[in-house]
Amino acid sequence: MNKPRFIMEVRLSELKLQRYDIIDSKLGTHNKKTYNLDETRKEIYSRNFEIDKTDNFVIELQIENKLNKRKKESGYDFFVNLSCLFSLDGLGKLPKEQKGQYLLYSALPMTVGIARTHLSMLTTNAIFGKYILPAIDLPNLIEMWANKHNTPENQ
Repeated sequence: MNKPRFIMEVRLSELKLQRYDIIDSKLGTHNKKTYNLDETRKEIYSRNFEIDKTDNFVIELQIENKLNKRKKESGYDFFVNLSCLFSLDGLGKLPKEQKGQYLLYSALPMTVGIARTHLSMLTTNAIFGKYILPAIDLPNLIEMWANKHNTPENQ
């Protein structure tokens, strides 16, 4: 029996990705007899995440993975620094909550997706095979950024 199909019409966002640049990226490997992908994934962290405050805003994201060389872990060491330029007409006039929604639900996921794609392409033919950046807790990343920038010297 055929099930009815649900068709959704996709509406484009007012947020536009104008350009992105991979500013720097590095890949290294460490090899031991066994390879545990979970060892590689547990060390990932974002070193930097910045947003400017104009109508055209930039997200700069740095993601790095360093293996513990003393434990002689195998896997990838990597570093990616990228910058994405977004535009949104009237961004400066939007309420803070609406700006946050564009950031959390559109701009930041697009930026992380670009980093994920870059790492995947970088590792496609590497010794351990294609590496896929795991899911990142974006609300937590934004909360850490907000806490860093809501200090008296940044007001």
